[in-house]
Amino acid sequence: MNNSFKFQKKPFALVLLSLLIFLSNPKQSKEMGEFVKDIPLENLEFTFPVIEKTSLPREGELYSLNSNYFPLTELEMYFYIGEEKEFATEVPLILFNVWKLGGTKDLPDSKFLERLEFLGASLSLRSGYEKSSISLSYLNRDEKEVFALMKEWFSNPRITESNLKTIKNQIKESILRRNDSVPGIGMRKSKELFFGSRMQARTEEIASLDAIQVSDLLKYHKKLISAKKVNFALSGSGKASSIQAFAKELLPSNSELTVSSSEGIDLDSWSKEFQSLGKEITLIEKETNQSMVLLLGTMPAHNHPDFYAIQLLNYIIGGGGFNSYFMTEIRNNRGLAYSSSSSISFEKEYGAFYAYTLTKNESVGEVYKLMRELLSKDTISRIKQSELERAQNAIINQFVFLFQNNAKILSNQLRFDDHNMPKNYLEVYRGNISKVSLADLQRVGDKYFQENLLRTIIVGPKALMKQLPKEKFTIKAPEEKIR
Repeated sequence: MNNSFKFQKKPFALVLLSLLIFLSNPKQSKEMGEFVKDIPLENLEFTFPVIEKTSLPREGELYSLNSNYFPLTELEMYFYIGEEKEFATEVPLILFNVWKLGGTKDLPDSKFLERLEFLGASLSLRSGYEKSSISLSYLNRDEKEVFALMKEWFSNPRITESNLKTIKNQIKESILRRNDSVPGIGMRKSKELFFGSRMQARTEEIASLDAIQVSDLLKYHKKLISAKKVNFALSGSGKASSIQAFAKELLPSNSELTVSSSEGIDLDSWSKEFQSLGKEITLIEKETNQSMVLLLGTMPAHNHPDFYAIQLLNYIIGGGGFNSYFMTEIRNNRGLAYSSSSSISFEKEYGAFYAYTLTKNESVGEVYKLMRELLSKDTISRIKQSELERAQNAIINQFVFLFQNNAKILSNQLRFDDHNMPKNYLEVYRGNISKVSLADLQRVGDKYFQENLLRTIIVGPKALMKQLPKEKFTIKAPEEKIR
């Protein structure tokens, strides 16, 4: 198979000249994003990197992509534990912070991180819904000591009451401040509207936070390190054999392994449940000078055949930055917003569509109607072939950024594998984008984007309802559950 493709690049001098002309004329901000669209492009040859996969203990795999530019190793460890119903949603977040702060018996508290920093190593932890990760980078010469430190830290966590109290206070402060941000409120309430009582919708709460004890953290830690599936991603110049040996010591065989407990979503049932919600607008009452309008809808999973057409239609309507309909009509032509966009989160079992505009309070009614108009069947039916081709070129030209560095390549490949994407997904990606037709856009527009399929959240003052007198509203406070 030929794994090379041609990527188009812009002549630097011409791009620079266009940029200088653009910056010298503020009036051209209306055309922002357009000033390079007609620059001739030439081809750049590119070859797909080859990722090596080797088995690890339990059900894991080691993804390796080696480079010998620097004597540096970057290692990501992914623990497929999922969200555990028996634990409060705050537990993983607290554990990762307290665990990192605690250090080891010989290097307690800050001394542990100070030693890693002295060695030029870094450590970060991130909790997620389906999997959580530990990231480690270090100089190859220090691998033996770094591994010894990690094994002790990993197996014998130093989780103390004092550190638990510190992290609780930090999280509590963020909870108390989270309603200061209009976009933050909007996205948090979107999760509630999408997922209802499911674990994906859970957010941190002070009462739940206060009840967490050290014993809860130790119990969750035990389940985490006993995850049945743990994947490693190795980039830099480290040796796969060293990582395999490290993984074997870090992940000993255990008869009581933890199986991921993330809730599965049946797309058909979930979509029907979402569409059965009332069509009234959910108003999250917030006294503010800037409001947010959100239109939400369900989409198919990442590996669905409609993925390519949906991605292109979203790019044209709202996902294409300053070239999208949302930015052109709402921001540039009418000056109704600083930011207006749309995006789709494609997951293993489902997809979620978000279209939003941040606007001044006086414009909410007009923005709401315009957003729905731009997503209507009538608008989608008038998309031109030239607009489709521009979107196809843009997405194909952005494709190369999946390969910015080896760590990103590996992270993306793990995600593709988690989502059950075809083995040749990247190889056929550009071809599948190029095959999408105007008829495909109209078909997926009818199937997924029409107004009867979308639900609305507005964050702003109660007085906004006067701008939409024909609409029905349900009013909720920022901390009040909407499902």
